[in-house]
Amino acid sequence: MTGLLPFQGDHEPALVYSILNLDPRPVTEIDASIPSSVQAVIDGCLKKNRNERYSSCDAVMEAIQSSLLTDLKSEYAVTKTPAGVPQLTLDGIESGELIGRPEEESILLKRIEDACAGRGSTVFIAGEHGVGKSFLAARVLIAAQKRGMHVLHGKCFGGAGNAPYEPFVAACKRAMHQSDNKLLDVLSRNGGRDGSDLGNRLPILNPLLIPGSPIAEGLNKEQVWEAILVLLRALSVDRPVAIVIEDLQSADEATIDLCSYLARNLTSSRICLLATYVAEEASSGGASAVLLARKLKLEGKLTQIQLDRWNGDETAKMIEHALGGKVDPVMTARIHEAARGNALFTMELLSLLRTRDAVRLAGGRWECEAGDLSLLVTDRIHDVIRQRLDRLTEQDREILNIASCEREYFESDPLVASMDVTRIELLKRLQILEDEYGLIRHEKKRYRFDHPLLRQVVYDQILEELREEYHRKFGAWLVSQHGDSPEYAGRIALHLMASGQEREAVPYLLTGADRSLSVWAVSLAKAQYGKADEILTGLGGGDAIAMRVEAGLGDVCVAEGHPVEALRHYGRCIELAHRAGDIPAETVGLRKRAAALRITGSLPDALNDGETALRSAAALGDAKEEIQSLLVLASIHSARADYTRTVQLSQQAFDRSTQIGDVGSQAVAMGTLGLAQWHLGALRKAAESLRQALVMHGSIGDSRGRATVLNYLGLTYYCLARLEEALDANKESLEIKEALAIIPAIPGSLNNIGDTYREIGDIEKAASFHREALEAARRQNNRGSECDSLRDLGTDLYRRGEFALARSHFEEVLRLARTYGYAWYEIRVMLSLAELDLAESNGESADRWSEEGMRRSRETGADQLTLEAAWTRGKVFARQGNIAEARRFLAESVAKAEAMDHRLFLWQILREVVNLEHSAGDREAGEQALRKVRQLLTEILGGFKTPELRATFQGVKEVRELVGVGT
Repeated sequence: MTGLLPFQGDHEPALVYSILNLDPRPVTEIDASIPSSVQAVIDGCLKKNRNERYSSCDAVMEAIQSSLLTDLKSEYAVTKTPAGVPQLTLDGIESGELIGRPEEESILLKRIEDACAGRGSTVFIAGEHGVGKSFLAARVLIAAQKRGMHVLHGKCFGGAGNAPYEPFVAACKRAMHQSDNKLLDVLSRNGGRDGSDLGNRLPILNPLLIPGSPIAEGLNKEQVWEAILVLLRALSVDRPVAIVIEDLQSADEATIDLCSYLARNLTSSRICLLATYVAEEASSGGASAVLLARKLKLEGKLTQIQLDRWNGDETAKMIEHALGGKVDPVMTARIHEAARGNALFTMELLSLLRTRDAVRLAGGRWECEAGDLSLLVTDRIHDVIRQRLDRLTEQDREILNIASCEREYFESDPLVASMDVTRIELLKRLQILEDEYGLIRHEKKRYRFDHPLLRQVVYDQILEELREEYHRKFGAWLVSQHGDSPEYAGRIALHLMASGQEREAVPYLLTGADRSLSVWAVSLAKAQYGKADEILTGLGGGDAIAMRVEAGLGDVCVAEGHPVEALRHYGRCIELAHRAGDIPAETVGLRKRAAALRITGSLPDALNDGETALRSAAALGDAKEEIQSLLVLASIHSARADYTRTVQLSQQAFDRSTQIGDVGSQAVAMGTLGLAQWHLGALRKAAESLRQALVMHGSIGDSRGRATVLNYLGLTYYCLARLEEALDANKESLEIKEALAIIPAIPGSLNNIGDTYREIGDIEKAASFHREALEAARRQNNRGSECDSLRDLGTDLYRRGEFALARSHFEEVLRLARTYGYAWYEIRVMLSLAELDLAESNGESADRWSEEGMRRSRETGADQLTLEAAWTRGKVFARQGNIAEARRFLAESVAKAEAMDHRLFLWQILREVVNLEHSAGDREAGEQALRKVRQLLTEILGGFKTPELRATFQGVKEVRELVGVGT
């Protein structure tokens, strides 16, 4: 503790005499910062009379617990090394006095209390390096531990050597290690207590948390995020969870996205998420952290805390507390001036003075001679750290040099392998570096630098050539111990590249990239594939490696929404695979290129690639690849409006998925089948298929899939005139998309909600949702959604009698649809223009639009379109006075609506029939149609559960006239 023996003697007889006759010097005289409670325990150990000494080690431990640790826990006292460096461990009891942060601490403690009460929250702590962010977070985590909470900790590191979602995975592993790695099994057996089934998430979680676990296939990023959320929720069932993520400015985009997802979904949980970041960091991660903070704050999902530097009084108080007594004001003023109120810089300067024996106790207060204060000549913390490092022995400095090559955290085993020392010798030196110098901290079987800046200063001072050798030794050790483990691949690649072994690093880069992409850590995968590509371009490489790189880069482009760029990479991959005779790789490449071609609208080429991939997969007997090819082909045929073929392919994909137990593919196939059935007018079948798909997506935690299916289901309920259910499904879909930040899909949900409100009778609310959808679609350059929103907003305007503005919207849709090949929107807007022409008594133009719309809709074979086209055509003929043709087309539309059970259109078409027959003088036919209308409307009204919505629908003029107010 003091670096001195309790009894002194120049020779052995003198030492024996001292032990037998003299009292040891009190440790508090040697170091005034040592608490008196520690002095009491030491005195008890050194009593001359054996009966007055502690009788056993247990008795010593009990004395420590009662006289020291309890005080530390309750008072948050500082534990200091002889060099005066405050020590902090997140899972221990040590903490320093909190200076100048009472309000911030109060806010954080309130959030901890909220989490314990089931009101989860997210808090970001921002500030410059060394201002005390981690210290404040640690203080709160200690309080959380005292509340019995799970306390988890993770840290972000920049660079390609990261593992996917590294800080969150590290935090979850911390909980597992506390439970002997059996936590997942225990929580899975106890699953369902919070409404979440952890068991179904194990295939996703195991590869992240348990080395050697097989990687799940076919995931989307939201499944990964949701699995981590479910794990945290499962942890919080018995005890609330406090999780801190440090240095968010260094996080990759995937970690930022996960943080965003958790923040949006913690509000009803027993989880408090804390994150620290440096807003001034210029890295892309720093910018992402700042943008995330702004976005979450605007959404009301974030509590933001900004830490500023200490003022002079706060600096003085910290120095007094650290030294344990009064301090010369001149000394504190000089330290404050040099450190400029930065907490870390202040403590480093104080430590420098202590280690140089420049601080002494005189007259009851600590002070420095004027000459000693000349040590504070630097205004850079790096210089102060370097001066502290200068005191180390050559061996100790080498230990830190090698350790600094392993980022902030390191282990002892690779150090032993890299140095000419025994393990016991190394461990002793590590303890000295911690106890005497305060430069490192141990955490179970690993170590970390006391501060990231300390590690950076050490690393930057190593000669480049020597640094390469250190990395070479680390890389060799990792390859020998973990060369076959995918979770270590990125770390191995980092050391190999840093040691100049770039060609040897490529296989590990690709393994790490594949693993990253499999769990949707896309930005990390992109960096790893890109680095491999750069190395191969400079050094050359075999076709097999180049093929993996091209395929990976293509997947990254698709994941980032750049299908045109993906086509180039997939094309190169297919060429290389064909040249190498690698049929499986060529098959996968063709299937992926087909999917990208569909996105870009090159449907004939997409169809050719997809069919070739399907034949090849079947010939290879690769069931999974065959299923994926079937699903891609189904999506292509759906885009071509060939819904009959879409149904056939979706059913085949579902059957094959069932045979091999692939629930994820089953869910996608069933959802695609449901949408195709909707287009074909089989609404009841579509609803059943979509409900099955919804259950399947839910069973595997696929929230993105659920959002998509809910969207389709809302459309189906809309057609069935189950309007409140349609509204609920679309709103739930929107909530999921917003929580997951599935930005491109949000306009579709907004538009569907607007459509439903329009049919309920709230035109103003409908127009509001359609405008919001249109703005979102234009921000994203989503032309399909833009067409949809423009047409629907035009319909709202038409319903309000704003014909000129409505026409401009419809004409814009027609232009966009023809430019980008959206046949569905082109046909529907033709029918809208016909309706508008009728309203403006432009019968000739209405006739042209309705005739062209009718012809085009029959070509698609989509009953949804032909139903609407026949209805519009019937209205045109009725206006012309051509009763026979009007009856024919209206009868066709009635028959289709009845066959489809399209109740929303049916009652409106029958209303047209009533008007037609009354004008034709056939009152019996008119009355028969009127009875059907009234029956339908009564049933639709009965389906509303919310009185306000029911009253709104009943207030629609046509509904009110047909069924009466009292119905």
